[in-house]
Amino acid sequence: MEKNQPVNESPIVISENKKKIQKGTIIGMSALGILAIAGIAFGVYGMVSGRQKISDLEAQIANCATNTDEVTTVTCPDGTEVSTTATNMATEYKEVTATLDFLTSNIEKMHAYVEQGDNLAYKASGTNTFVPIKFSIKKETSTYDDNSEAAKDLATLKANLTNAGFSSIGTIPFRGSAGPQIDGYLNTETNTICGVISSSHYYDDVAHDYIILECAKTNWTWLTKEDETLIKAFETAYYNKTGSYPYIMTSWNNQIKNSEYKPYQNVWVGIGSGAGLFYRTSPDTEWQFFTGTQGLLECGDYNTDDLKKAYLGEQCWDNGQSTVQL
Repeated sequence: MEKNQPVNESPIVISENKKKIQKGTIIGMSALGILAIAGIAFGVYGMVSGRQKISDLEAQIANCATNTDEVTTVTCPDGTEVSTTATNMATEYKEVTATLDFLTSNIEKMHAYVEQGDNLAYKASGTNTFVPIKFSIKKETSTYDDNSEAAKDLATLKANLTNAGFSSIGTIPFRGSAGPQIDGYLNTETNTICGVISSSHYYDDVAHDYIILECAKTNWTWLTKEDETLIKAFETAYYNKTGSYPYIMTSWNNQIKNSEYKPYQNVWVGIGSGAGLFYRTSPDTEWQFFTGTQGLLECGDYNTDDLKKAYLGEQCWDNGQSTVQL
């Protein structure tokens, strides 16, 4: 595997104009990333709806300049100082950047801020499945000429995390891909999650190593309470069919679809790099896991009365494009 290009060795300074552009970019790029995953892996099961509800985090960023009760002056992600509440995204953003600075204060090479990171994943409360952190901030080193220097800095960084109240949570997945694993750390007092990764973890050639530290607030998963409830229901259905829990749920369209055969319903859920198909016989019954896929299923795969009813009229393949029939 070819290495990434080395990052600029001088600290990255973002102009005020560029910062103002980034506010929209943070939201836009994240949304495009989600749409890209949905389009590639789940194209035949529908893209994310244009009317999809605005996430909590997006709403907080969008309302960053809104005056509310118990105001304080904070700095938004675009660099603008505004009056807002202490629970606003802007305050959390400042807390995470301060954490990054503190953790890397004695590491000379780790200087470059890289915003819009989306590699981290986190287990939501009471679940067994990772979900992606949709927005995070990271600092990188430039490449090292001496790999032993990289190893020393990596050890220093991990010690800093422990001394700052972070506990290891083991490896966490690389946002729904089969790529490198990240060493995860969690501070339960500040609800901050950090991931540490070195190129030596997943490249054969480590002559020019580098280190990345990525941090976020655990609530930056953009999950609502309704989403967490659905995750638990999907986990149970998946476990009942496979005997194991899904490792990571990357996304879903949040739009439960009513089948042409009422009151059956179906929904797809991003599991890893594919789509997990779930259905239920009515809104009052439990979800059932059907199968995982990355494309059209054979029409013959819908081989029970419940499956035919739940997916009646959906596209399938039978010597050509067809639809599920009773």
